[in-house]
Amino acid sequence: MADIINELITIITSELESLGLDEHRINLVLSGQELYGFSGVLDSVKLVELIAGLNDRIEKITGKNIDLFERMDNEFFGNFLNINALSHYLAESIQHAPL
Repeated sequence: MADIINELITIITSELESLGLDEHRINLVLSGQELYGFSGVLDSVKLVELIAGLNDRIEKITGKNIDLFERMDNEFFGNFLNINALSHYLAESIQHAPL
């Protein structure tokens, strides 16, 4: 599981770079800073772009349909609080996704 988490952190980092986050903000995320919210590094638009980008990248890599937008519920955004929560949520989503 640790290998999957590390790979997902690499994918998340790459996606944050593609959204235009600078090295300082990416380092904040990697150190556990909140992704969004009052002290987060992303605004709501960038958060939606991150979700869409991760969805596309992970589906291409795994060949599985994880459709993160379809899985939205009251607890959904809690999974995007920080990189640790997000990487574990994505690993769980991949494990349970249909081929």
